[in-house]
Amino acid sequence: MVEKPNENIRRIVEKALKSASIVGNIHSSFGYYPIEKIYVTRRGDARIEKYEYLFVLDDDGYPIVYQVTSPSWYRRFYDFQDALIAAGQPIKDEHGQRYKCVAALLGKLAPNGDIVYPKAPPKPMSDVYKCTPELVKLFIEPLDDWKVKLGINPETGLEVYVAVRSLVRQSLLISGAQGTGKTTALLTLIKRCLFTNPPLKFVILDWTGEFRALMQLNDVLGYRVRRIAWHKIYHILLKENPASLLEYLMKHPLCDTRTKHYKLVEMTLLKLKDRGEYPSLEKIERLLQPVYSEMFGGQGSRRRDDDREIIIRKAAVMIRETPEVPRKAPQALMSLKDLIGTVKNCMVTIIDFSSDIPGVPSDPMAKKRVAAFVAEALWEEALSRRLTCVIVSDEAHRICPESWYGDIDDIWIRLATEGGRNGIPLWIVARRLSLVRKSVTVETQQNFIGFNAEDVDRRRIIEDLGEKFGELMGALPQGEAVVKSQGFRIPGQVIHVKFDPELKPYSGPSLKERFRNEFYPPNVSAIYSL
Repeated sequence: MVEKPNENIRRIVEKALKSASIVGNIHSSFGYYPIEKIYVTRRGDARIEKYEYLFVLDDDGYPIVYQVTSPSWYRRFYDFQDALIAAGQPIKDEHGQRYKCVAALLGKLAPNGDIVYPKAPPKPMSDVYKCTPELVKLFIEPLDDWKVKLGINPETGLEVYVAVRSLVRQSLLISGAQGTGKTTALLTLIKRCLFTNPPLKFVILDWTGEFRALMQLNDVLGYRVRRIAWHKIYHILLKENPASLLEYLMKHPLCDTRTKHYKLVEMTLLKLKDRGEYPSLEKIERLLQPVYSEMFGGQGSRRRDDDREIIIRKAAVMIRETPEVPRKAPQALMSLKDLIGTVKNCMVTIIDFSSDIPGVPSDPMAKKRVAAFVAEALWEEALSRRLTCVIVSDEAHRICPESWYGDIDDIWIRLATEGGRNGIPLWIVARRLSLVRKSVTVETQQNFIGFNAEDVDRRRIIEDLGEKFGELMGALPQGEAVVKSQGFRIPGQVIHVKFDPELKPYSGPSLKERFRNEFYPPNVSAIYSL
């Protein structure tokens, strides 16, 4: 059955043909290629830029739309030109040289408004037109009403939207060099997702403190943005799993996993877990003796009693001399139930890892364990359909490092592969993509926002996403990115986006101000003015 033509689509096509300018023709010096790619030679002084949208007409009069990937100048007799330059007589006119570009297929606009794959390649020497904004809009804007604005397409001035369903059904990866605008773009995206219908809920692992900027949304969100210092969750982790202290005991000179005093400490920590008690130094020491009796029996010969005292004393020394063992339980101990309740009741929950707390180990491994503990707790809630939220993490290499850089907890691979379908997608930001575990980045690249990247990271992107996407990556200005998403009108389409920021990352005094204060301290500024 033939689909009935859409009158609105027909009018847009007719208007495009009247107002669109011809910029070139399909031509290739080396032969013609399949439908997915065309080579365009510029006509006259027409301007063809990277990321622009072009179209050719199919036999039925409807457009086949392409996107420019690599414009370049071409001269066949380059040896002659090289000789002229060497002799100091370069030819600067366009005689003998051509401006060409390669354009990748987006799809064909069908009479009923669908985007379809063309059945035959366009004819050689066909006229190539520049798309009008109205025609481009049909190809880039998702049809789903549940969508969120990303920014502006610089080539057309159109607002770029992405379907929220894709952002929560799959994961999201943002990558780019330092200072390219990754965090600003993510903050803007999060803010807009908080006001969609229905809104999204976020749990943010904030390693640098920049996401505190979201706290200013408390007024409009009814004070439903909560920031939790990471050490509070570390105390929950100790209560839920006291055996996590064993990692710190391994550093002590007396520690040997084969000895009885080590096994005594291990069994004591497991006993505290069974009781649901916090592993403070006082409680551990109090339990050493009864746990020893359970493990090795009660009193016996004098020699056995002497061995017993030595083992308990060594265990006590090992515990006392390990500074990471808490001396006492915190006065206001947050529970796992409290944490889950906070996430359920708040629109944004920020786990702040940016500050170190006295009495709590500040090594990266402790913070990494806390992050994995939070993710696993949320995963269990999501599996039972009691929670739906997006887990966001900047500095992705801290939790998902490459194998040569560190270990990765299984929960991150699970979230990257299965999180979306269980209502708990993972959004991560990678400053250096080459430092992030490939098994995670491959799964999160269904939705990818790529800012200007280092060469080593660009090679990684091409390896994961292919040459077609790699051709669109270039030297982008700050705040601009190429975005690939399953949430565009054409799933997997790549769009050039300039983000229009609504939130800036939180920061203290600027580096300029800090250096100024170092040179002109407030108490001596008068001296310099004399």
